[in-house]
Amino acid sequence: MKKLILFILLCSFFACKKDPAQDITKYSWVLEKAVVSPAITVNGKATTDYKNAYGSESCLASNYTYTFLNTGIFQVSSTGALCDMVANNETQKWVKNGNEIRLSGSNSYGIQLFIVTDNFMKNTSTFTNNGVNYTVDYTYKAKSK
Repeated sequence: MKKLILFILLCSFFACKKDPAQDITKYSWVLEKAVVSPAITVNGKATTDYKNAYGSESCLASNYTYTFLNTGIFQVSSTGALCDMVANNETQKWVKNGNEIRLSGSNSYGIQLFIVTDNFMKNTSTFTNNGVNYTVDYTYKAKSK
C-alpha cells in the first residue's frame, strides 16, 4: 500500500512539472549568454562573449529581457544605461507555432525566429562589422514573473 501511495505521489509530482515552452507568456525570458563567432575585438580585446563585450552597463549585459504578452505583442527591456531610449510599441508582434516563436515589426527587429525548448529560448543572428561577418547565438532562460 505504501508503494502505491508513493507511486501516485511521484506521478502527481511529475504531472505538475511546469514547462515554460508551453505558455511563454507566464515567464520573462532573460538573456543568459550570447556567443559571437568569430571572436570580435572590442577596445583592443578579442572575445566570444558578446553579452559582456561592451561592458557590464551595456544593454545586453544588464538584464536584457523579452516578455510575451497574451495580446500577441512582445516587449524588450534592459536595466543598462540609456537602454530605455528605444521604446516598445504595438507593432512588435509574436506568433508561436510548436516550439518556434516568430517576432515581427518594430524598429530594427525585422523578423526573428526563436526556438523554445523547456525553459530556454534560442536565437541566432548575423551582422557585418568592418567587412567581417559575425554570427551570434543568443540563449535566454525563463524566469517566473
